[in-house]
Formats: sequence, structure tokens, C-alpha cells
Amino acid sequence: MVVTILEVIGGIVCFIGVGEVLINNNSQLIKVGLFIIALDLIALFFGQRFAKDYVGAAVLVNYFILTIIGLLTLQYKKISLLIRLY
Repeated sequence: MVVTILEVIGGIVCFIGVGEVLINNNSQLIKVGLFIIALDLIALFFGQRFAKDYVGAAVLVNYFILTIIGLLTLQYKKISLLIRLY
């Protein structure tokens, strides 16, 4: 249940953050949302490992890497300006 709540909260924060980037050019909410999603994926990853579902855990690592790339990308203001142009 906690994992579901984290996933929903992370998605809502990211969704609101997209509007914030488009209106005010502020990517802080997207960073917070991606951080929440990263924590959620870590919890899912450890759950899969404890259940000995190694194939499922390996799939989650790919999503975690994409989330971290998103966090690293949003550290630069130029990228948020590019998002605003599109």
C-alpha cells in the first residue's frame, strides 16, 4: 500500500511540476517528484530481491536508471529552458 501511495504522489507532483515549468520556468517540483519516484523504485527493488524475483528486480533497475538520468538532467537550467520551448 505504501508503494502505491508513493507512486501516486510522485506522479501527481511530477504532473503539477510540468505545469510549473511551462508557466514559471521552475523545475523544483519535477525534481521532488522524481526523487519520490526514485525512493519508490528502491523500495520495489528491495521487495523483489527479498521475494527472490531476480528478473523483476532487473527490470526495475532500468526504470531507476531513467529516473536518475531525469534528476541529473534537471540539475541544469538550460535543460528546463529547452523543455519550455517545446
